[in-house]
Amino acid sequence: MYVIKQYLLFFFGLSCFALSAQNTNFIQTLDSIQHFRKLSDDASLNLETRLEYAKKASELSYKTEVDSTILLSNRKLAIVYEGMGNSEMLSIYSHKNLKLAKKLKDTLAIGIYNKALGIHNYRTLKQNDSAYYYLYNALKIFKSINEPYHESDVLTNIANLQNDEQNYTESDFNLVKVIKILESLPKKNNWEKVCLVEAYLLIGNNNEKLKLYKKAIDYYKKALYSSNELPEDFKYPKQSRYSYKQNIFLYIQINIAEVYKKNKKFQRAISIYTDLFNKNSSLTEEILYEEDPITYAAVKNNLAYNLYKSKNQNFKKIKTLFNQAYKIFYILNSNYEITAGGNDMAEFYNSIGKKDSALILSKRSYNIGKEIKDFHEVSRSLLLLSKLEKGNKGKQYLYEHIKLNDSLLDTERASRNKFARIKFETDNYIKEAKRLTTRNTLLIITGSITLLALVLLFIFRHQKIKNQKLIFEDQQQKNNEEIYSLMIQEQTNIENGKLVERHEISEELHDGILNSLTGTRLGIEFSFLDDEFKENLSDFIKEIKTIEKEISALAYNLKNTQIANTNFNEHLKEYIENQCKLNKIQFQINYRTNILWQDVNDIVRINLFRVLQESLQNVVKHAKASLVTFNFNIEGNKLHLNIIDNGIGFNPNAAYKGIGLKNIQSRISKLNGSVCFEPQNGKGTTVAIQLPIK
Repeated sequence: MYVIKQYLLFFFGLSCFALSAQNTNFIQTLDSIQHFRKLSDDASLNLETRLEYAKKASELSYKTEVDSTILLSNRKLAIVYEGMGNSEMLSIYSHKNLKLAKKLKDTLAIGIYNKALGIHNYRTLKQNDSAYYYLYNALKIFKSINEPYHESDVLTNIANLQNDEQNYTESDFNLVKVIKILESLPKKNNWEKVCLVEAYLLIGNNNEKLKLYKKAIDYYKKALYSSNELPEDFKYPKQSRYSYKQNIFLYIQINIAEVYKKNKKFQRAISIYTDLFNKNSSLTEEILYEEDPITYAAVKNNLAYNLYKSKNQNFKKIKTLFNQAYKIFYILNSNYEITAGGNDMAEFYNSIGKKDSALILSKRSYNIGKEIKDFHEVSRSLLLLSKLEKGNKGKQYLYEHIKLNDSLLDTERASRNKFARIKFETDNYIKEAKRLTTRNTLLIITGSITLLALVLLFIFRHQKIKNQKLIFEDQQQKNNEEIYSLMIQEQTNIENGKLVERHEISEELHDGILNSLTGTRLGIEFSFLDDEFKENLSDFIKEIKTIEKEISALAYNLKNTQIANTNFNEHLKEYIENQCKLNKIQFQINYRTNILWQDVNDIVRINLFRVLQESLQNVVKHAKASLVTFNFNIEGNKLHLNIIDNGIGFNPNAAYKGIGLKNIQSRISKLNGSVCFEPQNGKGTTVAIQLPIK
């Protein structure tokens, strides 16, 4: 009892040691993961280096097989891919992370990755329907877990998406929600302040599109006022030479000027563009040209267009401004600006009578506008082309303009209801999914019980059939054994009948023909003692002796063939010994493994003996050998016999083969065995035999 306790204590200690070692390795792996995650967040490192660290953290996390650890590491990886602008990999890891988050039932993570996929579909893939689906799912989650920052961010993206789809009223509705959420936060960080500014800006843009110009300017000014809460040195993007406040000031002033232009207050717009850099001395034309040449060119183009619309007669200045802007657009391959700026220039050239230049610019804007699918600018191009082209061609442009405008109105109406439909369908889908989940659970339980019952029934039936099959096979085996015994008995009876006949033939040969032949030979030898007769008859006497020897051997072979009922090993040895002694040949019998001949099938033993007889007779008659060796061996379920002599060999390719070789091949083939004759010219012959045995 004491010994058993000692063993138990030993194995318990060993198990504890193994668990401790495993736990230590796990903790070390977690430490490494944390270290690599931290390095992937280090903003002082370049993005390629951070990506390598994030990948290492992810690889180690998969080795832990802990889903929560994998999710956190993959989140870091997705953030780096987002920073690198690799939208494809960002999408892949967002889908992976969403799947993991659902598995872990991590509500916050589910919301974050729905938001990430929504933004990716909106900004990169331009698939607004899919984007709205993911964003709406994220919004519901953030509302349910009270995440105001995430909620406001999702609402802002939805509002931007609705603005793109010309659903300005719904966009405004969501932006008002964003402003309420952000203003309710006790202490806003810089990014939340930026979100508030962007919300006011977008509301101003919506009202501008709805032609509510006064309201639009009010919201632009609110955006400008809100930007004052940001630090002077706050930059976005970080590498920019001017601050976010400078940037937003420029953007808002341009938007206000555009509102004045649409409201036909061209002088007020010109005043804003003229004083744009004077009111913000730290933002010069040179810096803007270097940092943002598109915006710089847009300012030039807009100033020129407002001067033209205000009926300013300084055509040279207007033309110079237009050309400067258009050249920059063209060099930078900025298709929207080329289209819009080209339409502005075309209007100006048409007004001063340069219709050819106007026609070239309008056609270019028309073609590029169709290519980028900016149908509002295409509509402007068509209207101007209808005025520039005469006759039927001009009418065709006008008809196309009217048709396109009608289509745009239909699209605008449809888009107003599209997101409401997606929202409705998504809610119904979620409700239906819950209902189906409940129903499927019941179906699974019912199905499992039914399946279990069927499996049990199948097992019972299968076992019953199996038992019946076993009984049948057992009976069949007994019947087969009886049939086999009868076949063996019949074969034995046939062999015994043959043995009796052979015995009788042997006695007749030995006692009758051989004695008569011997007597005749002796009579000839004694009757003719004369030398002359001896010389003539000596060859005949030798031939008679040879015949006597063969008849004697044949009689012996015929008589001594009771193989099945004798000691096979002794019988085999006796036969070989007598034949070799009779023909003055040395022999060897080698058993490499012990062979229990009594366990070998009678038919196999009989045929094996016949093959050995035939082979030995071939050695005696043809080989001129002085030594013959018999090697017996059993490998697995095969009996091997090699008969090797040192005679003269024979040519295996000869056209004629003796009946003896054919008999050997026939007997071995009937036993499903194989035989190989390997003669070596002048160096003997090997007969290799393989027989299957049980």
